Amino acid sequence: MALNITNLEKIAEPSDKTLTKRITCFVSTQIGCGIGACKACYLHSPEIHMGIPVCCNGPYLPYDLIDFSQDRKCFQIFR
Repeated sequence: MALNITNLEKIAEPSDKTLTKRITCFVSTQIGCGIGACKACYLHSPEIHMGIPVCCNGPYLPYDLIDFSQDRKCFQIFR
C-alpha cells in the first residue's frame, strides 16, 4: 500500500509496535555514493545514534527507525 507520510502517521500512531515494525517506507532522498561516507543521504533515527545511511540501507527503510520530525523533506508528498 502506498500512502503519503501524513496518512501513514495517522495509521501508525495508534497502532502497536508489531505493526510499525512491519511497515517499510520508500525514502526518496538522493542515493549517490553507495558507501555511506559522505552522509548526504543519512536520515535521523531515534534508535540509531549515527543515523541511517540510505545509500547503503535503503531506499526502503523500516518506519519505526525513521525520525519523521527531522526528515520529512526526504519523503515525497503527493496530493
